[in-house]
Amino acid sequence: MLPYLQIGPWEVSTYRLLYAIAIFAGGVYAYRRLPQAAHKASLRYGILVAIFGLFLGLILPSLFTNAILWLKGLPPVPTTTGRVYYAVALGLAAAAIYARIVGGPLLIHIDRALPALALGYAIGRLGCLAAGCCGGIETEAALGVYLPDSHGHWHARYPTQIMSGLFQLLVLAGLLALERWPSRPAWLCKPGVLTTAYLLLFCLERFGLDFLREDHYPVWGALGQPQLVTLAGAAAAAAALAWFAARRPRTARPA
Repeated sequence: MLPYLQIGPWEVSTYRLLYAIAIFAGGVYAYRRLPQAAHKASLRYGILVAIFGLFLGLILPSLFTNAILWLKGLPPVPTTTGRVYYAVALGLAAAAIYARIVGGPLLIHIDRALPALALGYAIGRLGCLAAGCCGGIETEAALGVYLPDSHGHWHARYPTQIMSGLFQLLVLAGLLALERWPSRPAWLCKPGVLTTAYLLLFCLERFGLDFLREDHYPVWGALGQPQLVTLAGAAAAAAALAWFAARRPRTARPA
């Protein structure tokens, strides 16, 4: 739609610009949501580590692909997009490793900061919309919107970027409502529940929307590689939520 912005002699990728804004806005929102007592140098560095993990997850797939092409003696493929689920996974993994090294209430802080991930993801999808990537298949259905693909070919297609962004905003609202629900069950108050719930919803969204995406490529039956990854992630998150619900709080042993 608007893949590049011309600013004087410079040509700026709208996709990369909006994802940079998304990560910056998400990082600021995450920092502001953390309790005041947690605002110390080690935690600030932890946020930077998580942001680095997000950036790394966005570029690793294309780097890996081009490394294979280079080994085969083929020219590299210029890529402007990344796999968001890799970015989410590496960002959370980097934060978890850092917190394990420095110590501290990891799950509590991640629960507080995680809604910012949904906000950043929703902003990032505007970059996908501008670049025409992650778009939907052509359709004559009522949901069809006249949009271009990554090659600039316009047609009525499922607006998967818009659908994904709106879903993330709904998830953000749901997480904030759940967090502020005064009479929620005790197991929903446990550290890590909000994070696990987000991962479940994230994986279900990616799994479902992949059927409508133009880049859907089945590798096992009707399922594509992203669906296999997110299906495994959804199963793990659902099992974790069941464990949270079934686990009873520890009681002190009698003296």
